[in-house]
Amino acid sequence: MNISLANSTFNESDLEQEFVFNRGVEELASRIFLELFTILSFICIAFNIIISFVILRYRRLREEKSNIILLHWAIINSLFMLSTPTNYRFMHDFSDAIDYLSVYCIVEQFEHTFLLADILLITFLVIYWYLRLYYPSKFQNIVKYFVIYIGCLYVLCVIILALEIHSCNNNIFGLAQITLFLSYLLFFLFMVIMNIIHAVRKKSLPHNSNKRNLPFVLSNTFFVCYIPIVVSLFLGLLIEFNYIVLLATIYTTFFISIMTPVYFFMILYKYDDDFHTFFRHVLTCKCRQYQEEFQEHQVIYNNDVNVDENKC
Repeated sequence: MNISLANSTFNESDLEQEFVFNRGVEELASRIFLELFTILSFICIAFNIIISFVILRYRRLREEKSNIILLHWAIINSLFMLSTPTNYRFMHDFSDAIDYLSVYCIVEQFEHTFLLADILLITFLVIYWYLRLYYPSKFQNIVKYFVIYIGCLYVLCVIILALEIHSCNNNIFGLAQITLFLSYLLFFLFMVIMNIIHAVRKKSLPHNSNKRNLPFVLSNTFFVCYIPIVVSLFLGLLIEFNYIVLLATIYTTFFISIMTPVYFFMILYKYDDDFHTFFRHVLTCKCRQYQEEFQEHQVIYNNDVNVDENKC
């Protein structure tokens, strides 16, 4: 009996030490995750700003409605990348505050709404691309009522945000998580179906260039980016991993997933000639070099000396 009691005490001591060790690892990993997440968020925001500036600066890009959708996505994604690390930092550093739960819940709803808007804009981008490619007559209706569709999307997000904040104020938690889960599920199913349809129907297209499919490439990039983190979370629930390995896997896949603006920039730079040209002009501080779509080349004479205005 003494032996069994000693073994029981020994096992409890081991479990307590393992628990303390895991808490220490989790605390350190959370701090490293927060700092890395903040750095990567600013990198993503910088790329979103470049994409947004180029679209706003050059009329040729704005004439393509899919680029307007991309502009809205870049702005919303910047808000998401700004709010998410702020929310994590608030949760990590101010969890002992008196109004922590109520404030955190409200801040979290904005984060979830920005992510939901991201998903809806990418979905709209796929629909825009699909109708343009396969149903030109219906595509004209989207072009005609484009502003209305974008406005309805934002109204829907505001309504959902209001409902989620109302649920927070009434201590009803979980609405945002359910909404996001259903949105992810429907989006994943939608993208799988659209990829299958396009794979079957693309052979019938007389002209199928990479540029025409670029919105779909961007949408698939967004879709693929979030698959690793979903897979890692499910594996973590189904398979018993080492705690450190599980944390490292989830954090790594999360960082891969959030870098979507960087991937978008690389795709646009490589596969779209207009974006390639305008990105180079902006990054080399020659954003007025492409003159023909705006006005005649202007030269200012100052004491009979030409002043070049080709710089930003």
